[in-house]
Amino acid sequence: MSFRVKSLTLGLLVAMFAASPVLAAGPEWMHDFEKAKAKALAEKKAMLVDFTGSDWCAWCKRLSAEVFTKDEFLAAATKNLVLVELDFPSDKSSQSEELQAQNEKLKEIYSISGFPTVLLTDAEGIPFATTGYQEGGPEAYITHLHDLLAIRDIRDAAFAKAEKATGLEQARLLAEGLEAMDGPFLSTFYSDQIARVMELDPTDSLGKKEEFTDILNEGRIKEFVEKYNDRLQTVSTEGPDAILKVLDEALAEKDMPRSLREQFVENKLRLLMNEKRTEDALAFLDETVKEASSKDRGEALLRKAVITYRLGKTEEALGQLDAIAAEQKEDELLVNVFFNKGKILAQENRAADAIAAFESANKHADVDAQKIIGDILARLKAANKATETP
Repeated sequence: MSFRVKSLTLGLLVAMFAASPVLAAGPEWMHDFEKAKAKALAEKKAMLVDFTGSDWCAWCKRLSAEVFTKDEFLAAATKNLVLVELDFPSDKSSQSEELQAQNEKLKEIYSISGFPTVLLTDAEGIPFATTGYQEGGPEAYITHLHDLLAIRDIRDAAFAKAEKATGLEQARLLAEGLEAMDGPFLSTFYSDQIARVMELDPTDSLGKKEEFTDILNEGRIKEFVEKYNDRLQTVSTEGPDAILKVLDEALAEKDMPRSLREQFVENKLRLLMNEKRTEDALAFLDETVKEASSKDRGEALLRKAVITYRLGKTEEALGQLDAIAAEQKEDELLVNVFFNKGKILAQENRAADAIAAFESANKHADVDAQKIIGDILARLKAANKATETP
């Protein structure tokens, strides 16, 4: 009985804590965004903008309690940063309508999708880094922020040099500044710089076209996802044919971004396979191969080979993979081709052939992929040696 009482008491304490807000708000933290920008401009500082949910978000509470309310953090951070807290509590009774409206607008502008999100911006509100909860307390977080502030310095130096450069050199410097940053804000706040790089490098000698096109497409991707997610949810109870109809309508969109199209292709294939409509799946794969650009052809053929193996046609699938390897030259694709070939051969208990395939994958892999493939090779070789030992 006493154990149950203690458990109930603990449960009440947890519930009370979860319902209570943990605010960073002190004199160091501002809530009026425009005033914060003016202060940052006057003091030549960057801004730290904390998007938080003070009375419901567990990680927000931890970040506030462990870091943002600590004197050690406040003393160090305010030397270089103006601190801004934008709160989205469940209980909004303490917030004015103006403050709520400001916060909602900023959430949309900065494409905030999770809490806590911590942005570092310059005095004009242009973001250059994003982060969130980090373990280690105030000292570790200050070190982390110093690393993020260095990104602004790289950005500014590269962009300043780019203003004095022309042609491909200007494109290279702009790309250098852009690549120092990483975050969903790039498509909103740096679209001009990205477009300029692509304009100055029409032959893609810097190799940034695909990456930067995807960034520029992020806004359009969001629109497509919202449009078709709603429709798919509406027809989800009407059966596979209704879902397939919506997927086909989505795939008929000629201006759908490439990365999103691949997701819709995978979804359609998965549904057809789940419904055991293998002939339809293969026919659809043939369509994707015919319609694919030269750049995407290899990926489409690889997808077909994987499905062919799932249908039990092992030798046909291996032949398809060999044909792709003979036709394609791109390392990233060849890694996937040989990796999938190795997986198939390993599953078919053809260890020596599998080892050869994984070794081929390793030749085309980057450092990170080599570590993964190396581990697989070590296990395969050990297992193969064990089976050969009399």
